[in-house]
Amino acid sequence: MDLSILTLYPEYFATSLEQGVVGRAFRRKLCSQAIYQIRDFAEDKRQKVDDSPFGGGAGMVIRPDVLFRAWQEAREGALVSHGPDEVATLFFSPTGTRLDQSHFEYFAATPEARAADGASHYRHLILICGRFEGVDARFIDECVDYELSLGDFILSGGEPAALAFIDGIVRLIPGVLGNESSLQMESFSTGRERGLEYPHYTQPREFRGRAVPEVLLSGDHQRIADWRSRQAHKYTAERRPDLLQFANSDHKHSGVVSEDKHSADEDKYAELASEDT
Repeated sequence: MDLSILTLYPEYFATSLEQGVVGRAFRRKLCSQAIYQIRDFAEDKRQKVDDSPFGGGAGMVIRPDVLFRAWQEAREGALVSHGPDEVATLFFSPTGTRLDQSHFEYFAATPEARAADGASHYRHLILICGRFEGVDARFIDECVDYELSLGDFILSGGEPAALAFIDGIVRLIPGVLGNESSLQMESFSTGRERGLEYPHYTQPREFRGRAVPEVLLSGDHQRIADWRSRQAHKYTAERRPDLLQFANSDHKHSGVVSEDKHSADEDKYAELASEDT
């Protein structure tokens, strides 16, 4: 998986992408990243990237021409190694589809999973980080394939969302984690039927009067598995009952896109879009 990041704050990613599992994946060349400073593509001496909105209103809007030049260079670089159908542009915005685990599984799908499940065939993702009041809608209509949101709240820019997305997708790339089978039993995973994971315990056996559940010390693997399954379902029912709708369902994804802006792509993920409505 290759990633191109378009941002006004490249330093936001400087150290974050060097840490933990993500940093290890980049160092091992299991994935790659290139960062583009949007301001470098402005044509005036002040490197101005924004302007006031037509029709009036508060805030400033990122100009479509400047952002397009940055996007165009990133896309041309991606097309050196990948075909047009293997490159997608993602824009992080509060008006986008809310991210969940199925998005990461969709975009990180291996070639084998794509062939079997019809998941994403993308090998290079261009991530657009907005700022100010927003991005000119004409750029979004022209260049963006997917709009994604972290949730129903506002941040100062798209960089935190991009970091969350990178972390979520990179850890699913084969070879990144030491024990890949653990991915199937995490919260929101298909192995957990999109529900929450069971509670975890480690040493010491007793902490401030609270003991580790006896079943976990029994050595009976079937009892432990049954207990964990019951606890996972209990956690989900108590804390996220909305997730129970996915249990025992055939949903592969929870809606990668809620609204397709490119009519030519409608058939490609019509099934995914329908699940988000």
